[in-house]
Amino acid sequence: MNLSPKDLFYDAPTPRGTRPLPKPIRKDPRSTAFQFELAALDLRLRAERIFDAAKRIDVSVLTDANLDRALSHIGQAYWDLDRADLFVGVADDLRDTFGKERA
Repeated sequence: MNLSPKDLFYDAPTPRGTRPLPKPIRKDPRSTAFQFELAALDLRLRAERIFDAAKRIDVSVLTDANLDRALSHIGQAYWDLDRADLFVGVADDLRDTFGKERA
């Protein structure tokens, strides 16, 4: 494969000394906020689908194992709603921070 140690290891010696550190990627707070809002929307939509499906379940015909599974999914849907609220809060904080930097 014609590889040398410098090709395999970041801290391997190079002919000119040490390698430069990679520059950190600077993300735009507005696009990051938008990504958090999309994730929140996805979680809310998933939770709504679970709640809608749960309304149509006849629990009298479910086995205990299936009832446990259904209740577990409903619990996950409530957790998704809480997480969506958190994501919206993060998005709002990012926008507030961006707005203060621009002022």
